[in-house]
Amino acid sequence: MRIRETAGWVAGLHPFSESDWVATLYTEAQGKVQAIAKGARRSRRRFGGRLDLLNRCLFRLVEKETTSLLRLEEADLLASYQGMKGDLDRLLGGMQMLETACLLAPEGESQQAVSAVLEEGFSRIEDGTLPLDRVPGVLMKIVSLEGYHPEFGHCLDCGRIPRREDRPWGLIAARGGVRCPSCGIDGESVAPADLLFFASGGEGAGLSLAELSRLSPPTPGAIDVVRKYVRALTGKEIRSAGLRWTG
Repeated sequence: MRIRETAGWVAGLHPFSESDWVATLYTEAQGKVQAIAKGARRSRRRFGGRLDLLNRCLFRLVEKETTSLLRLEEADLLASYQGMKGDLDRLLGGMQMLETACLLAPEGESQQAVSAVLEEGFSRIEDGTLPLDRVPGVLMKIVSLEGYHPEFGHCLDCGRIPRREDRPWGLIAARGGVRCPSCGIDGESVAPADLLFFASGGEGAGLSLAELSRLSPPTPGAIDVVRKYVRALTGKEIRSAGLRWTG
């Protein structure tokens, strides 16, 4: 039996028994993990409100050789992001960041770099210094830090930059990019206007979150480009990306 402490976020809760939850956690030390929170369903006094969705905590996890499921012993609250949770649009942005990180993270591997992006991203959403329509750029930064480097700002074959008046382009996830109509559309169709944000630097890998915040606003459909790409990589949807901001 080994005990490990790591900071991270609560990404979900699912019933395990009448008295226990299984908590899905995104942690700095081990990426996405699942842990039994014993007694947490029977009484909130066991963990209080510390296991609320998106809370950042210092988790004390117990590993056993006989099972891959961890046991959550303690969760010390580090940040609850009440400002973000109190506004539906801000909450949606935070959910999209955490969900993307969980889908792409290899289990058991350190996620220090992505965790730093999440911590800063949540804080900037909380204090209003990250415009919510720039969240696609943050998601692309997470994608890049997980080892994928798609290029949505130009055609993979001829290098052409998308224009608003173009016919639909094709998203070719296997090649990590898009293809213009002149070169032939393969894969899923994407609107060229939705690619302009990425052509202007919104692919995110080389920009800080402060720099992403200063880019020209993307179209509402830019999030769909990221959603389709992550779905092609993982076979799973960023479910919160299917929603839309109200502002």
